[in-house]
Amino acid sequence: MKNLFGYRESIIHHLMMQSSFLKDIGLFYGKMGIALFFYHYSKCIDNVVYSDYAGDLLDDILENLHNRLPDTFESGLTGIAWGIEYLIQNNFVSGNSNEICEEIDARIMQLDPRRMSPKFIEKELEGFLHYILIRTLGTVKQESDIFYR
Repeated sequence: MKNLFGYRESIIHHLMMQSSFLKDIGLFYGKMGIALFFYHYSKCIDNVVYSDYAGDLLDDILENLHNRLPDTFESGLTGIAWGIEYLIQNNFVSGNSNEICEEIDARIMQLDPRRMSPKFIEKELEGFLHYILIRTLGTVKQESDIFYR
């Protein structure tokens, strides 16, 4: 009978082997969520191999961003941008999220609240609000860092 450590390692190896084949690059069901997991796991067990792998996943995500992705939080642009902002704010990666997320921010600003369908409000509004909140916090943090240098 495998102990808990053996099961955990099996799951980790399975994720590493299968995640590179995923087509979904989103937060909930795709590569972004797996990258977040590996960044955290790397820090928990103090093993850089997992953060390197997460970095490879993140590079793949950034290479596969395109205008046809939906704006959704769970499998689209806002979830991916939320993940990037989260990684920067929690010092897993470095970068200027204002520059990285500029196009996504512009796309979101084009949404007209008067034209939001009930389906959008029910399924997507909460994700957009999470994105807006983390981006606002990131912008405030980055601007305050400039003043304290």
